[in-house]
Amino acid sequence: MVNYYEELNLDKNASASELMKELVRLEVIWHKNEIKRPELAAEKLVMISQAKKVFASDAAKIKYDNELIAAPEDPDAARRAQFKK
Repeated sequence: MVNYYEELNLDKNASASELMKELVRLEVIWHKNEIKRPELAAEKLVMISQAKKVFASDAAKIKYDNELIAAPEDPDAARRAQFKK
């Protein structure tokens, strides 16, 4: 699971509306950076678009936060646990 807070340097304590404002600001910045760094800009713009869906409402943000807390830190941990069985 992608941690949008870390990847986009967002404040975890911000409300969904504050996060949306910050995402719009980041979107403008990365659109300007498309000329200088097109690959990175494309990656960031996709991530921002996904984050906008996640932070569309306070309820969606709470759901994401709960899933983020429940998600294991190591993405391969679940797969390794299956092989141990």
